[in-house]
Amino acid sequence: MFEIIAVLCRSKSVARQAAKDHRVDILQFPLRPGRNPFDAAEAELASGSNAALEFDAAQLVEAQLRTLPRNLTQIRQAVGTAKRFNVPIVVSSGATSVYDLRSPRDLAALMQLLGLSEEQALSTLSETPMTIIQRNRGKLNKSYVEAGVKLVEKGKPHRQGQVARV
Repeated sequence: MFEIIAVLCRSKSVARQAAKDHRVDILQFPLRPGRNPFDAAEAELASGSNAALEFDAAQLVEAQLRTLPRNLTQIRQAVGTAKRFNVPIVVSSGATSVYDLRSPRDLAALMQLLGLSEEQALSTLSETPMTIIQRNRGKLNKSYVEAGVKLVEKGKPHRQGQVARV
């Protein structure tokens, strides 16, 4: 069992399929020159399936100096699209070793540079990831049937949206 499912979207077809799949929690996009990694079509699908958009800070830190302005522009556009469609955003350090780790405030400052307020930027590091984890831990519970439906034991009080086991 996995608590979080993230999909690396290397093509539009993969991105759109992942964005509409309710099992996918996080969409990741590699930065490519001349391509907007996250457009309105994916954002609309992701909004409906509760998938979050992830930004990997390592992509910017490791970028060549000549591609940095284009990368920043692409990410700013993707952040704007995510905000317009109420798609949650998650930021990660993308660390592959202890030396690549970044402090939460550094990552939040990066997200502010990309168009988020301080509160929104801090949320990408704390609230959004925690919401995903809590939602998925609920799905791993044996009483979970589907979103909004939960099995309860016979004889126990029922609440709206619950089904009794007979």
